[in-house]
Amino acid sequence: MHDIKYPLGASRHDALLDIVSGKTVRTGFAKPVFRMVSLVLLLISGNLARAGEVSVSGFLSVVGGQVLDGSRTTPFNDIECPCVITDWNHFSAYNRNFSLNQETRAGVRLNASMSESLTGVVQVDGRAQNNGSASLEWAYLSYVPRDDWVVQVGRKRIPIYFYSDFMDVGFAYPWVRPPQELYGWEVNNFNGVTVVKNGRVLDWNTRFSMFFGREASNDNVLSGYFYPGKHPDLTWYGIRGADMELTYEWLNMRAVYIESRVDLYGNAGPIMESAHQRIYGLAINIDYQDWLVRSEFSLFDRWRDFGYRSDAASVSAGQHIGKYTPMLSYSYFKDQNNYGALASFNDHWAISTRYDVTDTSSVKVQYDWIRELSPPGSTSGDARLISFSLDQVF
Repeated sequence: MHDIKYPLGASRHDALLDIVSGKTVRTGFAKPVFRMVSLVLLLISGNLARAGEVSVSGFLSVVGGQVLDGSRTTPFNDIECPCVITDWNHFSAYNRNFSLNQETRAGVRLNASMSESLTGVVQVDGRAQNNGSASLEWAYLSYVPRDDWVVQVGRKRIPIYFYSDFMDVGFAYPWVRPPQELYGWEVNNFNGVTVVKNGRVLDWNTRFSMFFGREASNDNVLSGYFYPGKHPDLTWYGIRGADMELTYEWLNMRAVYIESRVDLYGNAGPIMESAHQRIYGLAINIDYQDWLVRSEFSLFDRWRDFGYRSDAASVSAGQHIGKYTPMLSYSYFKDQNNYGALASFNDHWAISTRYDVTDTSSVKVQYDWIRELSPPGSTSGDARLISFSLDQVF
């Protein structure tokens, strides 16, 4: 994003403290997290006299869509159908009524350099779906003990996916949205520690990180779909994982492994306690001359305690033609279980075109065709969707 720099006054700092103390943000975070975020901001403000400036960056995505037709006619989780779920994490969905409220969003990030080796980051996002209410997405301190090492402490995105850090920034990818067969689970963020090592091996640029932490989500949206009426509270704890990224000229590859324990409590008591999960991910991306390929695979292994595992994959290919980037994409999601229920499966084709209006803004149009081969009534069914986005970074 392009930075706009200005001095940070006391009134602006006070407003940020109001945000993270919960006066204007609905986050469901525990009080220790608020204290941690307040500490980040206090450290930032305490060093601004020496730093003098902070940078401000942000993004805006205005997204609209409408279902053209679909096989389901009965409501799906109180959503009028035919319908398509485009963001499982927030349960954003379109039906035959055109809407701008499901995926339109904006975010602002403050980045303060407190010294040559210490910076602080705070980012707040807002979504039209939630009547514009904001959520705290990032709040961490970053320390660089030497050129090729970085230590980060605070609130960040869990690096499950290749686009985890940018999944809300529409300008960062060629489609209207990342494929929701992969990019849609219970939580996006975590509170903890990340250690990053950058390097070079032969002609390859390398990046390796290890991370540890936890995340709590009250009245979790996606869990509420599986346990309606129970208003489940979800916690991922003992999160530990590592990822490695290799880049050579036109080829980029990334692999990730994560494991944690999961607690799930409903309004009548525990649903699941100390359940184990493992997450595997692999991405291979190509940018060769004017051609680009995006591919990703993920596996959520919850077989031992939850009794199921889910895998998903996507592959997209396209070409830069002047300011246009047309893409053809395919993705699928498959769910297997050991408790006798029918397996779930869907496949998804998409045709999209991106037009770069300027170096910081783009327009995208996408046509999606989803085919569901899941147990009757468990999904939104077959559907066709048309959508567009206007994306801006600053």
